[in-house]
Amino acid sequence: MLGVRLGVVGILAREDVKVLTVYVDLSVICVAVLRLAYLMRYLS
Repeated sequence: MLGVRLGVVGILAREDVKVLTVYVDLSVICVAVLRLAYLMRYLS
């Protein structure tokens, strides 16, 4: 029973990590795009 519960917790944790990495990736992309736009406007 404990093993099943640990397995479920492990799966949930892995899903959380996946969501977190996707969220971080999106944040990094947004920052990069904003920085690029700022540079373009600054240079032009």
